[in-house]
Parts: sequence; C-alpha cells; structure tokens
Amino acid sequence: VFGHSEYKGKQRDIIEAAISGIDVFVLAPTGMGKACHSHLMCFQLPAVVEESGVTIVVSPLLEVASLRGKGISVVSFTSETSPEGKLEIIRDLNDGVYHNRLLYITPESLCNAEFLGMLQPVYEDGGLNRLVVDESLTPIFHVALSKLMQEWGHDFREGYRRLGVFRRRFKNVPIMALTASATDAVRRDIIHSLGMSEDNLFQAIHGFNRENLYYEVKCSPPRTSLSHMNEIAEYILDMHQRRGKSSCGIIYCRTRKLCDELASFLRGKGLGVRAYHKGLTPNILDKTLREWTDGTIDVVVATIAFGLGIDKGDVRYVIHYDLPKSMEGYYQETGRAGRDGLPAKCILYYTREDMSYVKSLVAQSHNNRVQLADIQNGPAPSQRAGDSFSALVNFAENTDVCRHVLICRYFGEDVASDRDKDYCDSMCDVCKHPTETRQRKYKLTPLEDASRIANEWKKNSSRTSSSNDVPASSKCFQNPLERNAQA
Repeated sequence: VFGHSEYKGKQRDIIEAAISGIDVFVLAPTGMGKACHSHLMCFQLPAVVEESGVTIVVSPLLEVASLRGKGISVVSFTSETSPEGKLEIIRDLNDGVYHNRLLYITPESLCNAEFLGMLQPVYEDGGLNRLVVDESLTPIFHVALSKLMQEWGHDFREGYRRLGVFRRRFKNVPIMALTASATDAVRRDIIHSLGMSEDNLFQAIHGFNRENLYYEVKCSPPRTSLSHMNEIAEYILDMHQRRGKSSCGIIYCRTRKLCDELASFLRGKGLGVRAYHKGLTPNILDKTLREWTDGTIDVVVATIAFGLGIDKGDVRYVIHYDLPKSMEGYYQETGRAGRDGLPAKCILYYTREDMSYVKSLVAQSHNNRVQLADIQNGPAPSQRAGDSFSALVNFAENTDVCRHVLICRYFGEDVASDRDKDYCDSMCDVCKHPTETRQRKYKLTPLEDASRIANEWKKNSSRTSSSNDVPASSKCFQNPLERNAQA
C-alpha cells in the first residue's frame, strides 16, 4: 500500500510502539532520505491495521489526496469541508462503523469545543484509537498555531498546551507527536504540553546531519536586486549545462511580490519557472505543484507557503533569496533538497541590512506577545524565537566552524571539534573554500551602518506607499518593507 518492501531506519520500532498503545515521540528531520521522510507511515500503517476505530491527525492536509490514491479510507474535517461532507463524517463516527480510518484536522479544530464534543461519544465507544500531531513536513503548522496565538496572546508553548486539552479530556487515548526540527528544550516542551508521560513514552530521535547537502552562504554588501537575479539565473543555467539536462529547484523569497518578479525574470532567461504563494488561486497553485512534480517546469519561486506535504526526491538546489526568521525554518526549507540521497546545494544570500530588518521583525513580534500577555495576565513568552534567529545569523557569519556542525550543535548534538570531517567532508563553503569564504564575509556592511540603513527603510516605508509600484529590479537592494504581502 505504501510502496515500501521493507522498514527504514527506526520505522519498525515506532510502528510496534504505536500498535502497543503507548505514547510515541518521533524526531525525524526532513530531507534525510526515505529512511526518515517516510516516517508518515509510522502512524498511517497502525491506523490501517487497527480492527476498528479512527485516528485523528493534526497535519498538512495535502496528504489526504495522496492516501486516497493508495486506497486508504481518509477524510478531512476543516472549515473548507462542505456541510454535507461534515454530516457524512459525523454519521460515520456516530454509527461506530468507522469506515474512515484517518481523520485529518487543523490545529484550530482540535482546540474547538464543538469538535471535541463530537469526539466524546467516539471515545466512550472505544473508537478513538490515537491522536497524531504531525508538524514535521512544514513550518506551516506553526503558522497555524501563530494565528491562534494572536487570540491567546502567548507563544508556541501555550499553543501546544492548548493542543494538550485532548489528553486532559481523553486520558486513555495514546498520542504520537512527530517533528522535523526541535532542540532538546523544544522537545521537552512538546512532550510536557501535550500531556505525554516520559515514563510511558517511546522516543525515536534521528540525527540532524544531512551529509549530501552542500551549504553555501553568499555574504555581500547591499546589491541591486537585478544583480542577485542575474547571479541566480546564471547559476541555474550553468547547472543545466553541466548536467546536460534540466535540474529541479526551489527558490524561497519573503514576499509574494518578489516571488512574482523573480519568476518573471527567470522565465525571461528561458527557464521553466512559476511563482507559488497564497496570493494565487488554488487552481494555479495545484497546476504549479503538479507540473513541478512531474518535471514540466524546473523551478518554483515560493514563500514558505510552499512546503505543505511536498515530497520530491530530485530537488538539486534550494536558494534563499532572503534571510529566514529562524534556524528551524531554514533547516526545514533546505531539507527539501536532495531527498533522493544524491548531492544537492543550499545557497543563502546574506546581507547585514536584511539581517537587521528581520531582527527587528522578530523583536517586534516578541514585544507584541509580551504586551498581549500582560493584558491577558498570561505567562511571559519565551525568547526562543530570538535565540533561533541569532543562531541563524551565527550560521551565516561564522567562517571558522563547519556549517553542518553548527546546525547539528544547535539542535543538541554533541559534536567534538576534531570530528568536523565526519559531518561534512568538504560539503560546505567553510570547509571546501575557507579562504574565499572568509574574504566574502569582509564585504559585509559594518553592523552600525547596516542597522542605520534598515531603520531608514522603515522610515521611508512609513512615509510613502507608491514605492510598491516600482519593480524590485530597478532599486538598489530594495527595502524589504516595500515588498508587499507575505506568504
């Protein structure tokens, strides 16, 4: 059914633990090849082999169509589900027949009193087999939680606590949590907040190193958007020429406008490229994903909206045009490269002006949460977002330590200083081209000047809105504040 002839990695142990009825925590980084990204089977298989009952899954909904294609009885219950569809799902649950073995929902649904009330008779009937909280494929899960945070006024720890209402209400239902990127502190938070007991918990922790990925950071002073775009086009065209065929890739941009502009520019260079963001219609997004998956087009220029259930093995490069907001986000997005185990490249464009701007965004978000927590007398939000961003800045600017080692250490792996080659073996710019990489860092704008420039961007943005009509390619390192709507 799932297309595998044997278990990969720790799959068998995870599946056996799930079937035994205990809580399970799985940390399986994306991009680790079939041994890890097929960990979805670790909860789907137990759900299918159960004699009766239903498994509730909080997860990206794109999996639903894929599972139906495998002949598995699966449905989703969301705000977009038709009234007739919801009625049919409720009828199936109330009848106790459980034709639908997997019920996919959003985080919002799991925190909804009406939905939980709907599950109560299922629980009393013994038909509630398992809750699965899966955010391993994409940071979109956290985007959904952040929408709830705007109402709750707290941070992601509180989001998981709200999801923990399930354990408090349905005490005997086992829980499986899956994540792709979590430090030890985050892992403990998730386990505690979901109400999972470490005394009766199976944990499967995979390593974070992605040996087949080549990490490169392109440090530079402010440059014109046109020069960035030309460099990206030249890189892609050169790769196509060297390989003798087209290569599949993803380019991440912070805003919709820049996605559209870069996609248009690359198409003008003869490349098969499309933009992907929430400003486009569902039909266009579906067509883009389908044509990128089957190789009709080579490149998707996307916001973080591109990541919902994406599982394509032959992505040869992931380029970040802008600096992400967290180490976790960067790690997950680069993890979409090289899932077939073959070499792939991850390029991050980095300027201190952009860093200063994103730093202000992270700080502003934290301050907003602090103020809201004060108003609602809630717990103080953690500094985790700021710490994660600082780690990403260190990753970009540190030219003395292997980039693979920096990532693994951030996520809690104990890497001895003399073991760099075990983790990298010249698969990052620091290890392969140390002199050139250090020289590139010297081109960065001094921190004080970069901060001043970023502040000027903010002031200019607050005084005018007409700049939104000016193409990015015509400006000198366009003010990120003037690139409209995100995601």
